[in-house]
Parts: sequence; C-alpha cells; structure tokens
Amino acid sequence: MSNAPAGTAARSNADKARLALWALLIVLVTVFAVLNTGEVEVNWIFGTFATPLILLIVVCLVAGFAIGAGAAHLGERRRRKGAPRG
Repeated sequence: MSNAPAGTAARSNADKARLALWALLIVLVTVFAVLNTGEVEVNWIFGTFATPLILLIVVCLVAGFAIGAGAAHLGERRRRKGAPRG
C-alpha cells in the first residue's frame, strides 16, 4: 500500500496531460510560424509596408487578447459595482 495522499496520482496524471498539451501547442505554433514566413503588404491610410505574415498574425493575436482581457476586466468591475456590499 502507498502512503501517498488520495488524489496524488490523479494530479500527477493531470500534470502530465497538461504538459503534453503545452508541448503539442508549442509544436503546432512552431510549425504554423515556419509555414507562414512569407512577406505580405499591409495597407494603412497613411501608407503601405511589408512584413512577415507570422508577425502580423502574432500582433493581431496579442491585440485581440488585450481587447478581450480588457473587456472581461470592465465587465467584472461593472458586475462587482452592482453587487450589494457586505
């Protein structure tokens, strides 16, 4: 019989699964980046510039994440403000 607390094996397996998912995600992102190295033109009102496609994708992902996190934060603040104080 083992002296380990109950649930330790499950946490260990969960940690292994989480690590495997992170490794898979890193591999997929790396493959995606390697496949999208071509230059693209980006047209703005004030001009046009060329940049690698992967850089444009990363900038858009970061901007989307920032906007989503900001919206979630504002929603949370509004929800708390309307809650009764105790």
